[in-house]
Amino acid sequence: VVFVHRQLCALKHNCLYCSLFIAKGGTTSLTLSMASSASPETYLFEDKPLDDYENKMMGTLRKKFAGRDGAISDSYALMFVRGYRNEKKPEEETLKKYEEMLQTRSELKIDKILDSYPEGYEKYNEIYKIGILGNTKEGRPVYYERLGLLTPKAVNEFGYEKFKRCHIRMQEEIRVRKEILSRKMGSRIFKHVVVLDMDGFGVRCIAPKIVIFIIEFYEARRNIRLLF
Repeated sequence: VVFVHRQLCALKHNCLYCSLFIAKGGTTSLTLSMASSASPETYLFEDKPLDDYENKMMGTLRKKFAGRDGAISDSYALMFVRGYRNEKKPEEETLKKYEEMLQTRSELKIDKILDSYPEGYEKYNEIYKIGILGNTKEGRPVYYERLGLLTPKAVNEFGYEKFKRCHIRMQEEIRVRKEILSRKMGSRIFKHVVVLDMDGFGVRCIAPKIVIFIIEFYEARRNIRLLF
């Protein structure tokens, strides 16, 4: 799980998930330290003022994709500007990834996904032990996920496509929640703390079908930058 996330992280390891993910010695649980083990730079990364490059790139994105990115907030767009600025060709890469995100959101109809609940959303919340526990002192949401309790049988019976749709809606809820918190606090928040509980995780959780599903699912999440 750590490896997959680090390969796909939109923020190039500048996120709390990457910087705080630790394994508890002697147990199978993987969790996050919510103490002050993250560097000050990690906490300041989101809310620092935009520099000349970022202002220019934000303007370029808005101009090039005018009419297509009306549902994309400045904070959401800024994730791409900052996430790809260290690439060899940052402007080219940012434009490419931003367009991929818009295309994926269009294909999955994510702009309208919060207008109603997907089929089976109640059941999804029963078989997948997840939720928001509250906020950190910095104001970030704390997301808790008991991945070790999710069985291939339960997902298979529920249906992979339905599961994916429900999970995307849940992630969009978190993204919008951070937008609301940003306005409420008067400071930019596009990260959240993840508590990933792996207790119970074993061989049964890595059936070939599950592994393929996870790979495909992370690829979709990378394109829309929802959860991480």
